[in-house]
Amino acid sequence: MWCTDKIQVSGRTWRLHLTADRVLAAIEVLGEQDCPPDILTSTVCRLIVRGRVPRRLQANVLQEAFKCIQDDAPSAQQNGPQTLDFSQDWGLIHAAFLQAYGIDLDKHLCRMHWRRFLSLLRSTPDGTKLAWVQEIRATPMPKPTRHNGEERARLSKLKTFYAIRHKQKSQDEQMQSLYDTLATMAKGR
Repeated sequence: MWCTDKIQVSGRTWRLHLTADRVLAAIEVLGEQDCPPDILTSTVCRLIVRGRVPRRLQANVLQEAFKCIQDDAPSAQQNGPQTLDFSQDWGLIHAAFLQAYGIDLDKHLCRMHWRRFLSLLRSTPDGTKLAWVQEIRATPMPKPTRHNGEERARLSKLKTFYAIRHKQKSQDEQMQSLYDTLATMAKGR
């Protein structure tokens, strides 16, 4: 589903600010486990919604905004283990964009739309270290046989070294958690 950068809530049109840097910052905020929901809501609202949103409408506005972001977001767990963590893998992501596309994310992330960022990220070619690390994470351990001890040991060592260290929720789970919280808050108003 394609979502525009505008949403309708309470008879008013709200413009979204869906540059990659802002959406990534919102995802980072979602990882804050000790943040009260009202602070989290107002912070994320300031990041991705243009203009001031009254506190009473923030939950509804963000609920609609996250429908757009979720529809476009890559599934972190596409029928398998999580293979990407924006925080932990940022250096690999940055290097992959530079290697594959000649794009320096330090200079262009604030001007790059979230959809473009995701499209390029999903299309990262095999020659990048990011693709290699994701492949390691996604590769299942082969069943032990008499002949694959070295292969299993090598893969196990690589999986341990490149494991996603954050034991927090995946980005999909964080977004769903925020969406559920916002839906609950919106119904209560």
